[in-house]
Amino acid sequence: MEKKELCKKLNQNKKIVIVGPDCSNKNKLRVYNTGGRVARIYVGKRNGKSELMDIEYAKYCKKDANKLKRIIEKATTEEQITNTLLSKDYQELSQDAVDHRYGKKAKKEDDDKERNIETQIMKRFMNAENGWIAIDMEVQCPRKWFENMEYDREIKELVGNKKNKITKQPKFDIITFSKEGIGIIELKVNNENCDNILSHYCHMKHILKNKDSKNKFIEEIETRIDYLIKYGLINKNIIDQYSKQIFSEKKLWCGFLFVGGNKSDSIRIVERLEGKEFINNLKFMYCDNDESKIKILNINNMQNYTEFTK
Repeated sequence: MEKKELCKKLNQNKKIVIVGPDCSNKNKLRVYNTGGRVARIYVGKRNGKSELMDIEYAKYCKKDANKLKRIIEKATTEEQITNTLLSKDYQELSQDAVDHRYGKKAKKEDDDKERNIETQIMKRFMNAENGWIAIDMEVQCPRKWFENMEYDREIKELVGNKKNKITKQPKFDIITFSKEGIGIIELKVNNENCDNILSHYCHMKHILKNKDSKNKFIEEIETRIDYLIKYGLINKNIIDQYSKQIFSEKKLWCGFLFVGGNKSDSIRIVERLEGKEFINNLKFMYCDNDESKIKILNINNMQNYTEFTK
């Protein structure tokens, strides 16, 4: 089966998102099921093989861990891996493993969880026609890009403090593309898991200020976009419309998207960054945790700190 046709078939599953290669393997598209990576599809020019979920993750599947393990073990050829990836059993069992791998399975509706909102946004906007598109998710940058990260004076005192740990290798939730440039978005759902907002601030400040890291990030995203276009995974019209200006001017921005909870609490979380020297270079937005609201989300309307907190 042609890889483009494989991607088309996989995308029929509303929980599956396919994005470009990451920094660790330049020849494999990443396949996510409800926010957890369940496969890599080989698209290189030389001989190579796709891969399913790491067999170590099968143990997290509560429905039938042994069955999932057997399925993974039996798929040894490219054809077998392709057929397995398209199978209902693998898609359902790998999703169950992901649900339990990343914490206790939600007692609430799935839409209340961050990975599900992330998936909704990616599925809705990778091929959207409303002025912006989502182009990547769960983007982990190489540690060396952040070796010389600078901190605001008051943040430097917190480095190493367990409560305010500043990680050395960031992972960005969602990457977007529009007339505003390439956007790095940190997603927060129901105002949960926000203790790391200082860490995100430091990463965003660095990627925007450090010329070398910024250029490497933009070059990496440009490469991933080429793959996405080749395999029909994103809206090429948006890329064609803005890419020349964005890549020549190195247009990059960073921001926080809050979905659900309530805006007043989101504002209080953002106000932890009050007075930080780079705060006015970041963008912010709040959206109700409602499918109808998410469907009309427009990241081109994100606000600066003063507008968002007033």
